[in-house]
Amino acid sequence: MSFINRSPILSGCVAFSIGLWALPAEAITLATSKGEFSFENFSHPVTFGDVSIDTSSFISPSTPKPQGGIVETEGDVFFDTALGKGANVLFSEIFLPQPTTASTDGVASLLGNFAIGANDVFSFNFFGGVSVNTSVDQPSKEAATAFSGAGFLLFDITDAANPILLDSLGLFGRTSTADNNDILDFAFDSPSNISISNSSFDRQFGGWVESANASVSGMYQRTFSSDTIVSLQEIKNTGADSSAIPEPTTSLLIGGLLSTGVWLKKRRANR
Repeated sequence: MSFINRSPILSGCVAFSIGLWALPAEAITLATSKGEFSFENFSHPVTFGDVSIDTSSFISPSTPKPQGGIVETEGDVFFDTALGKGANVLFSEIFLPQPTTASTDGVASLLGNFAIGANDVFSFNFFGGVSVNTSVDQPSKEAATAFSGAGFLLFDITDAANPILLDSLGLFGRTSTADNNDILDFAFDSPSNISISNSSFDRQFGGWVESANASVSGMYQRTFSSDTIVSLQEIKNTGADSSAIPEPTTSLLIGGLLSTGVWLKKRRANR
């Protein structure tokens, strides 16, 4: 589901669920993931804005339909281009009373373009966070996985055919009861342009109840030596997965801009 609008206020809200039944008194499989980002105090007006949300959910027909529970991803994105404020939240959840193979995930994004004059300083404040949780009661019969990635990238799009990646910041978390590939990662470029004022990281890995939470806030600031069109692209994806063993855990794509390798392999600008 996408939203494209040139009006001052851009917004979208969507939820995709399969089998939204009465909540069970007790769940044996739980997987949740959340990603969020917000921006404010832009030094320059937004010349173009866009927001989008896409979600999907799936329950394998090879496992019995659960008697109650939730398999859902929901998102909410808001961008007031006149006031220079934007926020984006995405949440995926699986809450099931019996071993079931199911998955739910989504991608939400916010885009803003800015015209920066020669020798101007472009700046804004930001806050971002990710949170993932997994829990199972019967590890011999079930597995749960959750992931969340959130971050932003800034491009020089003065030459629209050849955009140049200037700076980026990303958060990523993953927990899984089926393996030891639990992750909580944070990376950003150009310490001279990105200053972190507050950060928090908490990991609880191992066992059948796991969690990972991270949040950062700070300021972006960069001086441009010539007239430049800058594009701020914020994107996040979340996902939750449950598997009835011995059926293998459903593969969840952690791709696009938020895969961890992208933060290490990028074209650097020589400005």
